[in-house]
Amino acid sequence: MRKTCLIQSSLATAVWVVLASIGFAQANPAPIVFAHVSVVPMDGDRVLSDQDVAIRGNTISSIEPAVSAKIPTNAKIIDGTGKFLMPGLGEMHAHLPSPTDPPGYMETALALYVANGVTTVRGMLGYPNHLVVRKQIESGRLWGPSLFLAGPGLSGDTVKSPEDGVRQVREQKAQGWDMVKILPGLTRAEYDAIMTEARRLGIRTGGHVPKDVGIDHVLESGQETIEHLDGYKDAFGFGKYMPDDFLKAMALKTREAGAWTCPTLAIMRFVLALDHLNDLLARPEMEYIPQVQVDEWMKLYDRGVGKGVAAPEVERVIQHNRERLLKTLNDVGAPILLGDDTPNLFQVPGFSIHNELGAMQAAGLSPYDVLASGTKRVGEYLHKPVGTVTAGYVADLLLLDADPLKDVANVKKLSGVMMRGQWYPGPELQRRLKVIHDRPGNYRLRN
Repeated sequence: MRKTCLIQSSLATAVWVVLASIGFAQANPAPIVFAHVSVVPMDGDRVLSDQDVAIRGNTISSIEPAVSAKIPTNAKIIDGTGKFLMPGLGEMHAHLPSPTDPPGYMETALALYVANGVTTVRGMLGYPNHLVVRKQIESGRLWGPSLFLAGPGLSGDTVKSPEDGVRQVREQKAQGWDMVKILPGLTRAEYDAIMTEARRLGIRTGGHVPKDVGIDHVLESGQETIEHLDGYKDAFGFGKYMPDDFLKAMALKTREAGAWTCPTLAIMRFVLALDHLNDLLARPEMEYIPQVQVDEWMKLYDRGVGKGVAAPEVERVIQHNRERLLKTLNDVGAPILLGDDTPNLFQVPGFSIHNELGAMQAAGLSPYDVLASGTKRVGEYLHKPVGTVTAGYVADLLLLDADPLKDVANVKKLSGVMMRGQWYPGPELQRRLKVIHDRPGNYRLRN
């Protein structure tokens, strides 16, 4: 399921000019203090009440009880009374725009992520422009989340032999990609050659489970992430109810292999025809997407994607298996990453991450465990100081109007986003969103 993002070039460019005119937040040498805020540190299922959190540069410098904290006289104060401060979210399965997409779409997608609280994105299908965009974000030339990037996908169509797979892994390592993306269609010999070379070079791996390889061999080979809970159903039988003992055995095997899973529950509900097309089209966030993009998605729908893969009763079994597998993975301590496969098949960048949070909670995970998949676990996976509200960590933070540990839906109640130490209050985020929303040619809900 490969996205096709079509936007009229002149309109997209105009949007970016307006976005740029709003202005990026400028570096401020003075510290910033969130005063009297309830901190959701995400290092455990807890809330720290009435704290002062100080930011210097792009780093959290201190977290102290407000009653005893010493606020620098030159600090910028953000009143956190009645609000909750948590880490920014990671969207760990995204598809960034390609070089063939019109100018302006990359900037729009990045803005939608940040305005919805996403401060880290793992791009799962690489194009050369992605490496350039990452450098532009790091230098401050583009406004967007931090990027972790997979290279061009390795599949049965792109890899011609084991030797060719090795060559492509070497090229991706040399070009600076963070990981190798595994796609369907690889033979076992090709897969083994790719994995062996990736381990030798120290480049990370993740993606699908090729049928010729199978989930057991993928886990034995050290593939780091399994996307979409791919391959587990094939190990038992397509469309068959998976008994609890099988789920637990596979979950334990996944944990013991050190593999991460990124379930993408929400988009798979659509693929299995459990979320109806009309309901998706009625979502307000669709108005941030051009009509031509929606038309492309409709073409995919007409060709069969989203119309289900089996009889309705079988599709319900498949999704129930997926939800039970996810909960079992979580229960045994296998690490899980938050991701929703945007922008793809009616999944709008940034907005759709909240649908994924809700789907994971509905599958039986606690609010803390759901949020950990997009915060604490992200830092652990990236081996970087992000994902918890901790002194010395990167200041990627969300200020919320309600407690997210009571309901993940409260993450949508954004009062502002801090990204790498720069503060973007709610009104500024809404201005940026309005520019995108009001673009001529966008899809509009029909009354």
